[in-house]
Amino acid sequence: MSAASWAMLVVGLLVLAWSVRQRLGRSTGARAWVGQQTHERAVLVLHPAGGAVLVLAALLPLAHDAPGLRLALGFVLVLLLVVALGWGIFRLPLPGWSLPRWYRTRTAYRARAERADG
Repeated sequence: MSAASWAMLVVGLLVLAWSVRQRLGRSTGARAWVGQQTHERAVLVLHPAGGAVLVLAALLPLAHDAPGLRLALGFVLVLLLVVALGWGIFRLPLPGWSLPRWYRTRTAYRARAERADG
C-alpha cells in the first residue's frame, strides 16, 4: 500500500471512530451537535459515509488483481456516495431506525413542544 492509501485509511478510521463517539452520545460534549440541523445531518450521515468512503478507497489498491473484489468495493463506494448525497445534502427524511435511541426521544420531545406552541 502506498503512503496515500495508508493516510486515507488512518484518516477514515479516525473519522469513523469520531462518528461512533458522536452517535453514541455518552457525554454532553458528544451530544453538542443536537439542535442544529446542519450539524445533525453531518453527524448522522456525512461523517460516517465520508469515513467509510476513505477506508474503502484506501483498500481499493489491494484489490488490484481481484476484479470481482474491486467491482464490489466500487459498488459499495457508489452506494455510500448516493446515501451521502440523498440524506446528507438533499435533506431527504432520515428513517427512524437509523437514528440513535437517545436522539429519537430528544427530538420527539422537541417536536411535541413545537406542536404545543404552534
